[in-house]
Amino acid sequence: MSVIMAPVMRDAPSPRSLVLDLLSTLRRGSMPVRALVEAAALFGIAENSLRVSLARLLAEGRVARDRRGE
Repeated sequence: MSVIMAPVMRDAPSPRSLVLDLLSTLRRGSMPVRALVEAAALFGIAENSLRVSLARLLAEGRVARDRRGE
C-alpha cells in the first residue's frame, strides 16, 4: 500500500481578485471574458459570480472595456 500526500489547497481566490490578478499579467491588450470565465471555473467560481465582479470593476473604473464585442 502506498500513501500519497494530497496537494495543499489554499483558499480559492475571490472572483474580484482573480480578475485583477489575471489582468495584471497582461503587458498590453485585453483578455476575452470567456478566458476569465474558464479560469474562474478552475477555482470553482461560477460564471455569474465572475461576470458580476467584472461588471462592478468596470463601474468602479478598475478595468476598461475594449471596443471588440460592443
